[in-house]
Amino acid sequence: MEKLTIADIVDSPQDFPKAN
Repeated sequence: MEKLTIADIVDSPQDFPKAN
């Protein structure tokens, strides 16, 4: 499992609806 970074969350808001 790859380590998620802030850039990954911001780049994939669909995968992180809570972070959006």
